Amino acid sequence: MSCTQGLPAICIETRKANAAMRTMPNKTDRNDARALAQIMRTGWFRQVHVKSRTCRLWRSLLVARRTVLNEMRSIETVVRAVLREEGIRAWGMKVAKTRGMARARVAVARKLAVILHRMWCDGAEFRFDKKTAAGPAAA
Repeated sequence: MSCTQGLPAICIETRKANAAMRTMPNKTDRNDARALAQIMRTGWFRQVHVKSRTCRLWRSLLVARRTVLNEMRSIETVVRAVLREEGIRAWGMKVAKTRGMARARVAVARKLAVILHRMWCDGAEFRFDKKTAAGPAAA
């Protein structure tokens, strides 16, 4: 039970209150208020805890973090597909043999940036395999 402006406030479970109020023939604000008062008088309610504002804020931050991580995982999957289909990985390994792994990573990142920028400018959709790339052109 919390106290607001000196008056006690009880939060009740909405499902149980809704089940009790569902039988009412006329659904109006006045009848809803009467039904809630009757529920409180008879004690036919279950008190629930309302989480604090900081707790709700933390929960929303965790949900946002999970969403960002899922999006990053999705982007990584697409980039891997691009690397596999375009042969960039093999090209990067060849660069790594001659120039070193650090420079190969930079070279692959630059090449990928050029490809993705071109796709962004053209508005092109990503195609996962060469068959779908050749399909519309042949039609």
